[in-house]
Amino acid sequence: MSSSWFDLLSSVDTMVVGSIVGSVILAFVLVVAVFSLKIKALQDHLEEMKETIAERDHRIQSDQEKLTIAHREASDSQTIMEHFQRQEKLLIKETMVLRKELKEAQEEAKRLRLETTRLSEEKHALEKTIETFRDDLNQADSEVEAARKRNEFWIAQIAELRTKHEALKHKLTMQEERTK
Repeated sequence: MSSSWFDLLSSVDTMVVGSIVGSVILAFVLVVAVFSLKIKALQDHLEEMKETIAERDHRIQSDQEKLTIAHREASDSQTIMEHFQRQEKLLIKETMVLRKELKEAQEEAKRLRLETTRLSEEKHALEKTIETFRDDLNQADSEVEAARKRNEFWIAQIAELRTKHEALKHKLTMQEERTK
């Protein structure tokens, strides 16, 4: 078999063999060049992907930092919100207490107004009663004054009568003594 290849090859012209060998070498060089270009393209694409991955890693890291800051701010906001909610609940309780106190104060004010009105009416009634008493007192004073004047008149009359009685009694005693 080996002779048959050799025989076949010897019958083929050296130029043809040179051309076949050249074609095979050229094909091999072309295959190597194509694969080199392909490998170079893949290496360039790999470098681009590495740069893209690096950019994305940088963006991811930046986004993670932003996310951490956002989480911290959200946590701070949540804490602030909880604080404001506690303050709101406290203010609502205080408002309810103040409203209750206001209602009680209004009721007390209403009761005091009614009491003031009642006391004012009593005051007016007492003033009328006092005025009536004053009129009665003035009338009684007038009657007492008149009675005092009448008493003075009658006391003067009684004193005069006593004097006359004493004089008569004295006269009688004197006359009895003369007659005895």
